[in-house]
Amino acid sequence: MSEDKTLGQNEKKLRQEGVNVDWFLQNLSCLTNSSDLEFGVTLNVSGQTISGTMIGGKKYFEMFAELFSDEWPADEKDAIREIFVKNADVYTLKEGEKILPPTQYVHLKDARVFHGDTKLPNDDGMLWRGKINAISGFHLGELT
Repeated sequence: MSEDKTLGQNEKKLRQEGVNVDWFLQNLSCLTNSSDLEFGVTLNVSGQTISGTMIGGKKYFEMFAELFSDEWPADEKDAIREIFVKNADVYTLKEGEKILPPTQYVHLKDARVFHGDTKLPNDDGMLWRGKINAISGFHLGELT
């Protein structure tokens, strides 16, 4: 199959089905994955509003490992943390790589889910991970 024919089929599919991933949000997520950049964002996901600070996947998994391991007995804590922190390796450039592959997930810290005038949790928030293709819209800045 020629490259021109493949491109034509891809364009036809795109016109029929639309875009499943917001390329701009994906680029912002890639930026946080490849740097220490963090910024406030509010997302619309399945009719819910989720607001927090967008962070990179590496930081997300490091924080997750720390929080998760805190719930284990002291003699098991370090081993459990090491198991879960290994997930952060996905967000580390391998030798010869110049950029990370396009991300499929957004990671938030201090996230809150808003349902009407109620926010959950109502304290400092939580870690949140969601698929980019499930997000229907976003804006910069957090809801307070």
